[in-house]
Amino acid sequence: MKLLRLNQLWAGSALLLLLAVPLLLRAEGPSSSARISVRTDQPLGEVSPYIYSSVVRWDLGRGLALPESATPEDFFRLAEWVKSLNLSMLRYPGGTVADAFYWKESIGPLDKRPQGTTTGFDRDRHNRITVGIDEFLHFCELAEVEPLMVVNFGNGSPEEAADLVEYLNAPDDGSNPGGEVDWARKRAGNGHPQPYGVRYFEIGNEIYLLEGRTHSYKQFGHTDVKDYATRLVQFARRMREIDRSVKIGCPVISPGVVGASDRVARTRRPWNKTLFEIAGKEIDFVCPHIYGPGERGKEYQPTVEVFVQKSFAYLEARERELKGMRKEMRGVSGKEFEILITEYNMTPSSLDLLSGLYVAQFLSTCIQAGVQGAIFHNLFGFGDRFPALRFVKEHNLRIPRPTYFALKLLSKHLRGVRLATEVFCPTFTSEYYPDLEVPYVSAIAVKRGGNIVLEVINKDIHTDYRTEIEAPGHRFPSEIKVFELNARELKTNNERDLNPQRTTVRLTEKSVSGGGERLTYTFPAHSVTILEF
Repeated sequence: MKLLRLNQLWAGSALLLLLAVPLLLRAEGPSSSARISVRTDQPLGEVSPYIYSSVVRWDLGRGLALPESATPEDFFRLAEWVKSLNLSMLRYPGGTVADAFYWKESIGPLDKRPQGTTTGFDRDRHNRITVGIDEFLHFCELAEVEPLMVVNFGNGSPEEAADLVEYLNAPDDGSNPGGEVDWARKRAGNGHPQPYGVRYFEIGNEIYLLEGRTHSYKQFGHTDVKDYATRLVQFARRMREIDRSVKIGCPVISPGVVGASDRVARTRRPWNKTLFEIAGKEIDFVCPHIYGPGERGKEYQPTVEVFVQKSFAYLEARERELKGMRKEMRGVSGKEFEILITEYNMTPSSLDLLSGLYVAQFLSTCIQAGVQGAIFHNLFGFGDRFPALRFVKEHNLRIPRPTYFALKLLSKHLRGVRLATEVFCPTFTSEYYPDLEVPYVSAIAVKRGGNIVLEVINKDIHTDYRTEIEAPGHRFPSEIKVFELNARELKTNNERDLNPQRTTVRLTEKSVSGGGERLTYTFPAHSVTILEF
């Protein structure tokens, strides 16, 4: 998107021009003005469906938000929730736990699986892997999503990774491409004669982080970048000996999120550059993780407005860096990589409307930066703050959080061919990112069939934006469909409301009058809006 921004003081003539257009919706609070121009003659490529993806963790009692007494059938019933989100990919078996996950303990009859797993996490000592490889992939079939498998790099080996590929993808015809155990035959014996055809494999999770100092868990597999890259080549080659079609991904550092150099081994080697130099020929996609600034304590710090501006300025900075990462990869390796952000959220995660606005803006940032995939961490949960769908065990309720609604809104509507869009609006700067001018209003437009879908995010927490919209060459229909994510206040959340029928942060739908060459619409403060015309 070519983004043109105006300062807070507008030229009088431009303001009068905007005010001359009749309102279609009355603003309830203070208002300002903006203008959006959709360039229908400038297509920018298809929005990747993998932008709308999430994580499913294997540890049933925690990550999948079911009682430990639950059966796989209880898990399968959750597939309808995934289908309602219209997701395209699910990541398994999770993040940190993936580097201590022995996949061979997760297959076969439940009563034959080890009661105490060997992941190395104390909380899993008495836990049997109830949702294993086959259960997860059956869930993907039910939910109609593509799987992404995280391969155990921390405690695993290239041989175990190759066995995994054979179990997932080899035909049950006696070919046994890996020799020794016929894993395709074992898969057939476990109830799935046909290959699963898994394409995406991520080798390790956040290997660059310090061992014992991340997520309050031990970070299995941490090593310096040279060792990781060398072993990555071994993993990739062994896996491709079984199936040449698999895509291999690896963790990379997102600038501004984690320090760019490996400091543990005191080598000071730049992680990404060294990785591309050593293993670039074996890599198909890279996997940055991006967690934005979240709440610290019970209140926003230092004020709500400053915190909100920091959050959106953070995403503006990430968009620039993702574009720079693509350029860096091309310069070092001479090839193009897909970028799949395999984890993102706020940290600690906000539970209120802001989290929904943040996710919507994050997905918009990914689309603008040409990212191929974005995997929200994570999908289901009981008490922690990350999941999009909270389960309340004692009331047998499933409470959709604002992040759930943001995923649902964009995944349903923001698909198709992206169109160049210009936005003229006031901007702000954050004390945390003083060199960035961030627009209060952002927009993305896509073409779907003969219609245009316009997503607009109003980041101003106080002010409605009366906005003139034009799309040269496209006439607005007499009726415009409007879908909106909002609430009365930014701090509104759904946590205390145990009645799903009275959810306070929610999606609303309506129609407004259109017609003509231009449209004027007032976007409410702190809102995400979809217009279809």
